[in-house]
Amino acid sequence: MNWVVRADVFLSAGDQANNLPKSTGYAAETDGTGGANNVAALPNAETSAIGRALMVMGYAMNKNPNALASREEIIKVVAQDWLEKAATLETIEQLRELYTQARASNAPKEVLERLKGYADRFAESQAQGTSRGVSDSSIQGKKNRG
Repeated sequence: MNWVVRADVFLSAGDQANNLPKSTGYAAETDGTGGANNVAALPNAETSAIGRALMVMGYAMNKNPNALASREEIIKVVAQDWLEKAATLETIEQLRELYTQARASNAPKEVLERLKGYADRFAESQAQGTSRGVSDSSIQGKKNRG
């Protein structure tokens, strides 16, 4: 199982109430890759996400400037998670609900655009009378190409 964890740092209760984090950290881990991840992928991802969020705030726990993931790396991980979910859905209603969840979770704009594109193509295929689901081969091919 893949785990993606987001940690937000807020400086005040007001910032938290308004969902205005001062920094954010993401981390991803996969179960069963050996070592500690066989039993602790989620806690490892959580610890990494918290560490990254604190590092962005200036609390240097790691002097390595490459310790932070690039925007592109984060988008790739988050996109993969949302798009993998999209590939398992079978109705336009399920895909719309996933889009709503992704939007509420502040998924990157690129991910939301791809989910919308999937929904548009799915709706078109239904309007043409075909019975292709979201997980058809054309979408799988696009998902595998990133």
